[in-house]
Amino acid sequence: MTWTIYARKTAAAILFIAGFLWFLVTLAFTFLRYGLPPCESDEPVFWAMGGCAVGLIAGGAVLAWPQLRIMTRAALAVGAPAAMFAIFYLVIAANDARQASCAARSLPEALAACGAVASHYRSATSEGGYPTLTLVAPGATDRAWNCLHNWSRHADGAPSLIVDESVYTAYRAKVEAARGTPAP
Repeated sequence: MTWTIYARKTAAAILFIAGFLWFLVTLAFTFLRYGLPPCESDEPVFWAMGGCAVGLIAGGAVLAWPQLRIMTRAALAVGAPAAMFAIFYLVIAANDARQASCAARSLPEALAACGAVASHYRSATSEGGYPTLTLVAPGATDRAWNCLHNWSRHADGAPSLIVDESVYTAYRAKVEAARGTPAP
């Protein structure tokens, strides 16, 4: 009778770990297939790292589970974290490839890839002689701006990004018009 209880618990533990691994593998392949376009956030690497931490904790919990045979415990305790780190490696490699393709873009290519309206940006040179890209009204600090910001972080020789005061003035005027209060 007691062997059936142990068999059920063992089967439940194996199903849980297999389901967890299936979930992480599915997430990793979904990210690799449909991940963020280049020049977007590195957030998936953070979440994959969290998954590895959970895998290490789960591996340690399995190692301490007294109902499993020692070989089963050892295999699960080593196998689960190893699978997590393999998935993490795949996510990092895919992210590095995306960021490398992002960094290789020129400014016009980055504007097109980010979906930025070129008439909302002005290229110039700062007083120190560095290239700048200024967002001017009616532009907004939206997804395209964030994409360009991430591109400028990764690309060599990318211009510094500046927001012109006219963007804020246009936004304040729009908000005041919506409220019905006069603009100063």
